[in-house]
Amino acid sequence: MSRKKNIQFLIRTDEHSANTIRQKVASSGLSQQDYLLKAALEAPITNPAAYRELLTEYKRQGNNLNQLTRAVNSGDSISPELIHLINTLMEERTYIWQLLNRSIQRQA
Repeated sequence: MSRKKNIQFLIRTDEHSANTIRQKVASSGLSQQDYLLKAALEAPITNPAAYRELLTEYKRQGNNLNQLTRAVNSGDSISPELIHLINTLMEERTYIWQLLNRSIQRQA
């Protein structure tokens, strides 16, 4: 069942409120229609662009961990430096994950 968006709402506001809404729409990264629908339906409004850089870094670290895992599984010797690097990457990933979760919880 497809939901057609064929109902329109018209709202009136003063210039100050209109500017505030425009600023919130711009900072949300959503279209005005999507922002207002989410706001009206009390859905959490988050800016996906705010998470892009964080998720990109998180993926990079995951790739690095995969490379290290392949090296270890291929029979390469495990040096203390390699163990330290793996532990550091795991700590950084845990920290990033915690930051991401806190940020999401604050916006909900």
